[in-house]
Amino acid sequence: MIGAIALASMGLILGSEARRSEPQQSDWDWLSTHRMDAFEALMPLEGQNSAVVTFRSYRDLYQDVQEQYFRISLSAPDSLSAIVTKPVGSSIQQQLLNLHMQDRTAPLKAVLNDVRLSQVALTEIDCPGIRRRLKVLEQTTFRTPSRELIILHPTVYWISIAFEAGVMATQLEEDDHPLVVWALETLRDLEECGTQVAKH
Repeated sequence: MIGAIALASMGLILGSEARRSEPQQSDWDWLSTHRMDAFEALMPLEGQNSAVVTFRSYRDLYQDVQEQYFRISLSAPDSLSAIVTKPVGSSIQQQLLNLHMQDRTAPLKAVLNDVRLSQVALTEIDCPGIRRRLKVLEQTTFRTPSRELIILHPTVYWISIAFEAGVMATQLEEDDHPLVVWALETLRDLEECGTQVAKH
């Protein structure tokens, strides 16, 4: 009888530990509340005065899908550079959730300090394709997104493009939109440049 009680108590303890290791609704609410502030801190779209193009993507509702980010900037009057940022290991959203669950009293700023990221900085010397991709962008034609198209839990693409006359910032959810296709192809080329730079 004592053994049965002990086993039952152990089962309750293990069950309680399992529940603590799984996200509760309050944890999901915390992630939803702080997600965009975290993205802006780690993969900023705003306040980048020298930026020519900035791109960021994440998956809605699927917090374990890795985010993507690059920024192409004017580093001198006629010189371009690029930065590619990506999470190391788990996605940013998953890391945020895990870190919050480790200490639910920690403020966002403290949590962000422990998010693991990889950042690669490139120049035109490292990656001549930076300028080439901007020329492709100049020739890219695109339409406004369909207002009738509804995509459940899409990948959300944010693209900001600076022109002489101003800045165009847009959120897209269509994988085949010309701007999204251009951005993903550009990201792939920048990552290839980063791989080559790492070898030298």
